[in-house]
Amino acid sequence: IFIRKYFTVFKCPGFIDLWENASCTIDVENSRYINGFKADSCKFRCKDGECIGETDLFVDSDKPKIIKTTPKRGEYANGSFRIGFIEDNPKKIILHYGNLILEKDCPVNQKNKVKKCEFNPDLTDYDGETLVYWFEVVDALDNKANSKMINVVVDMQRPEITRLEYANEGNRVKFNIEISEKVVLEYYDKNARNPGWKTLCKKCDFYNREKKVTNGNHSLIIRAADSAGNTNDENISFTINK
Repeated sequence: IFIRKYFTVFKCPGFIDLWENASCTIDVENSRYINGFKADSCKFRCKDGECIGETDLFVDSDKPKIIKTTPKRGEYANGSFRIGFIEDNPKKIILHYGNLILEKDCPVNQKNKVKKCEFNPDLTDYDGETLVYWFEVVDALDNKANSKMINVVVDMQRPEITRLEYANEGNRVKFNIEISEKVVLEYYDKNARNPGWKTLCKKCDFYNREKKVTNGNHSLIIRAADSAGNTNDENISFTINK
């Protein structure tokens, strides 16, 4: 038994006549309870008068609402699609992309008002093409919400680090790096006292500069990340003795 979206409370008035093996929807007024599960110990009976027992009532008065989807219009996509939505009782989340669909049951943390879900379809067949996608959220009463249709450009190719040269002099290291496309270029020093990713340059396809480094051994990961989120890593090591 489901409560329709117009009301959010059911006060059992006694017995409700049903045909055997039938289902029904009850609309009731005077809202008092919030959405969710509510057991009112209501009894139902078949048309011949025989009682068929008690049931819990499931209350859901709000339609799903889609708050945000990514990637945004005109951005690059490499197979990661995210949605943020408001719905306490999601039945299914559907990603429409190209001529295909992908459905999943997303983990829901009831403490968060905005639920988040990520889809990772294989976009290999769409590489280099423009793709249209949108999301559909369906609740327990089959109320639906659709996001806007979004055009994105599929990019499944990792950026190539075509040149990676470095030379240290004293407490400085000179880098000469070239990449096949414009990227965010970062490095991670695994031997640093407080290791973390640090940016060398943004929207660049080359880097030719010096960096001051501390004394001792250094083991670096050089990472190039393009606009679609594709990454390529290279590892280098050197020692500074100043």
